[in-house]
Amino acid sequence: NPSFTDLAKNAQFLDMAKSASFTELAKNPDFAELAKNPEFMELAKSPEFTELAKSASFAELMKSPQFMDVAKNPAFDDLAKNPAMMDLAKSGKFAELAKNPDFAELAKNSSFQELAKNPAFTALAKNPSFMDLAKNPAFGELAKNAAFADLAKNAQFLELAKSPAFADLAKNAQFADLMKSPQFLEVAKSPAFTDLAKNAQFAELAKNPAFGDLMKNQTFTELMKSSQFTQLEKMASADFQ
Repeated sequence: NPSFTDLAKNAQFLDMAKSASFTELAKNPDFAELAKNPEFMELAKSPEFTELAKSASFAELMKSPQFMDVAKNPAFDDLAKNPAMMDLAKSGKFAELAKNPDFAELAKNSSFQELAKNPAFTALAKNPSFMDLAKNPAFGELAKNAAFADLAKNAQFLELAKSPAFADLAKNAQFADLMKSPQFLEVAKSPAFTDLAKNAQFAELAKNPAFGDLMKNQTFTELMKSSQFTQLEKMASADFQ
């Protein structure tokens, strides 16, 4: 394949392939099985992925011992073979996100890596509603935001992300639609909101099934998408600090 042949000549990629972490990963039986997977082979031939693999941020991430530890995990390996995940990895928006230095730093974070190995999270990541959200350009912009990247490294927030209540909510199409709305994404980037999301009391509230049911309600999600509500939400987040 021309794209892969071009990648194999790239100095950045060759340096990564010579790293001790990558050499150790390549010896792992689960990784060897993944490399033989037809969906993975299609991904490796994709021009978007081969361009990503040449980027400095991606090379640094791939050389990271912490990331290699995640890559050897059976739950993560199973996720990596998922056709919907492979389709996401081939998208231009994913490649753009993965090149972002803030995202690369997040991916090396120990708390985030524990989340990535969590079976409940990897099961969530295969869900069509979650995949559709992850491919959305607006959500990609949020994921690159410094305040949001800082939140995603927070141990309190990551514990919430591993909870069954959060997984159930994140699979909901109504909630995924809310997460893609410009109004909600604007609020989610605000430092006041990200500080609120790190709060222990907020985390307990977010794990409550009644709160999850409210967040799935169409009338409530439509309200949350309104500009008036987002202004109120910003004010409340600031007052909560």
